[in-house]
Parts: sequence; structure tokens; C-alpha cells
Amino acid sequence: MHGMLFVLLGALGINGCSARHKPLKECLLCNATWMYAPSNSQVWFQGQPSSGSPTPRAEIVIAHCREDMGWLADGIFTLQQDGTAVVKVTIYTKCGRLHGLPLQVHGVAIKSHILPNEGRNDQSFAHHIVRQYSNLTPLVLFIKGSLPATFKMSAQIPISHELSRLNEGAILRGFECGLPPWPAVTGSIWHDTATLLSFQMDKYQNYGSSNFTSPLRPTGRWLQAKLTPTAVYSELRRRKLVPVCYGGIFAVQRQRIASRPLETWRSIRNALSRGVDNIEEGHYVERLWAALLTPPLEPLLAKSLACAAAYVNRGGRGQVAGGLKSPGHLAVLSGCICKPACTASNS
Repeated sequence: MHGMLFVLLGALGINGCSARHKPLKECLLCNATWMYAPSNSQVWFQGQPSSGSPTPRAEIVIAHCREDMGWLADGIFTLQQDGTAVVKVTIYTKCGRLHGLPLQVHGVAIKSHILPNEGRNDQSFAHHIVRQYSNLTPLVLFIKGSLPATFKMSAQIPISHELSRLNEGAILRGFECGLPPWPAVTGSIWHDTATLLSFQMDKYQNYGSSNFTSPLRPTGRWLQAKLTPTAVYSELRRRKLVPVCYGGIFAVQRQRIASRPLETWRSIRNALSRGVDNIEEGHYVERLWAALLTPPLEPLLAKSLACAAAYVNRGGRGQVAGGLKSPGHLAVLSGCICKPACTASNS
């Protein structure tokens, strides 16, 4: 069975161990698969011109309030320098004003729309998918207007570097998260599904009123009631592990979005449209994007990853290996340990 796992990892394009983990011969888990959702066999540039080397065509979708959009010009320029053709930018602003937003950057037309101030960036992204479901470009970058603050970039790592990584990761793997897994170094993108479905949030920073709290709690109960068709929730619940992308910034290939019916995206948009800016349900959906937009792990690989994890944050008063306990990161796997038992146990 050890050999079967090696073949499976090889099929996912995963070889060797990450530098952040001990380079044991048996270490087939603590590498890229610990950090990234698996790719699929589809060609990323599906639907692009077939002659010559295809140029990636991308669009940028921005959830905006009052943020300075000065970073956008550098961002588009960076993507163009990387060989990606940014063909359109859409800004959804929720603070009631279009004044000061750019109309064109580096030859790319920018369309801005005012939306009701509800559901934050997750509602904006779902709204765009519903509006443009049949007209999305092959690559879509979903970004918050607060990009610089979200990345918390210093002079040593410019935003352009992070946008390049986001773009290239989505081209290679189909989905890329804007922020690395938590906790730093030891954390995984993978989360224990059963534990994650118990996630709920009583307050967020200064938001803790009854308007913030979801009428349906926790995450699993809300998804079961709101996500349609119901088969989508059933499929997610059957997975042993699901990936989670924190921070509200990610890039994805169009076919990943199209793999879910329009009905699903409409149900998410509508469920987040209850007239309140920051709502608990938005934090549920933040934890849902990656799972909806990536293929499930093979059961053997999921079982092996769970076995290799030194710690799973199931709440309580303990500490996460490699970092302080964080209720906001419930269910995260942390501290991958390369041990043959995790493959031998599946034989």
C-alpha cells in the first residue's frame, strides 16, 4: 500500500519532501500536498485560442469599500509582465460611492458597481459568479480592496510578488489561496471536516450584536439548510478532510467554478444578503470557498494526511502545535510528521 500511495502522489505531481519538514525517505505526505489542494487533469487553458502557446486570459474581481486602489495599476502590470492577459476588472463597492475609482488601467477597462452593504466580500464574489456564470474568463482572481492590509506586506516582499504567486498557483493547480496556511510553517490547508462543520463565531472584533449572529448555527446546520442543491452539502460532508482558504483572496480556474451549478452560487449569494455588513455566515463561507472549488482528496490520501498530523485543532483550552490556539482556525491540521505508520496503517 505504501507503493500505491507513492503512485497516487506522483499522479498529483508531488515528489519529495518540503524543505520545512524532515527529509526522510518515507516522507511522501509532508510536502506540497500538505500545503495545497490537488490539481486535476484538465488543461487549465480550456477555451483559450488553440494556435501557438496560449496566453492566460484573466479577470480581476474586487470587493471594495473605501480602500485606496493605488495598488491596482502595479498589480495589473505585474500580471501582464508574467504573461497573463488581464482582459477585464470588475469592482463591487459597498460604501455608496464610485468617485475616485479608476476607469481604465494599463489599457484594461474597469467596470464599477454599487452593491448594498451586506455580506462583505463573500457576497460580492458570489454575486459576480451569478451575474457572469456563463461569461467568466479562464482564470478569475477574487481580491479584496484591502489587499495591502490583508497581505500585511513589508518592503521586503512587495504585493507584486504575492500576486504573481497567486496567478501562477492557479494556473498550475486550478486554485490558489492568497494567504499561506496557519499556523506559519507547520499549518496545513487541510481541515478535519466533521470538526469544521461545528464551527461558529460569537463575535468578530467589534461585531458581536444579534445582527452578526447567524439564525442557523453552527456551520454544518447552516450549510445543510442554505446550500443547494442538497447533494453539494452531502458530498462535502462525506469528505474526511477539506481545504480552507482564509483571508478572502484567491484565484481559480473557470472550470472549477462551472463544476458547481449556478443554483449553488445563487444560494450562497442569497444566504449572505440579509442586510448586515459583517455577518457570521460570511465567516462560514470564507471556510467553504476552497472546498467548493477543488476536487476531493482520494480517501487513502486523506486518511494518511490525517494520520501524519501531529495536532488537529478541535477547540478546547490547549495549544496548537507551532502556535497558540485559535478558535478562528478550528479543525486545522498542524505539524506533519513523516512516519511509515501512516501509510502502513492503510495496507
